[in-house]
Amino acid sequence: MSDFTQQELNELNVELNELDADFSEFNSVFDGQLLPAVADSSEELDALGVALEGSDIEETDLTTSSQLSLLDLMDGDFSAQSLDMQGWGWPWDWPRRKCSKIIRKIVGLVRKYSKLKACVPAVTKAVALFKAKKYVSALRAAYSAYKCIKRKL
Repeated sequence: MSDFTQQELNELNVELNELDADFSEFNSVFDGQLLPAVADSSEELDALGVALEGSDIEETDLTTSSQLSLLDLMDGDFSAQSLDMQGWGWPWDWPRRKCSKIIRKIVGLVRKYSKLKACVPAVTKAVALFKAKKYVSALRAAYSAYKCIKRKL
């Protein structure tokens, strides 16, 4: 049983659905590599995991140590020289604005509903990482806060 009124639950569900869409959009831009997959566990999936172990089919990191990934760039793990050498061109304002929008929504939720105070540390971490221009890490922390909020419903 939830501590929230029906109206609060309805409002929260609208907000969480919007956040889910925001996270999905961000994750799809990066081919699902940005946020951890939330997979249902089953005997069949567990058996598939065992079968994949040690195979050439397993997912691998396609970037070598000398190449930058877009996720590295968004987290500030680069130098200007390495950007020039690799010819990166990216609308840098988009990830920052999108991450800021998501974090603002989550901050608004934990401020509005005192019953979500257990999620404040994850939100605080997201804000600190955003301020440090670690946008990938900030988004992952925001996603953690989002999951915390969902668990409280």
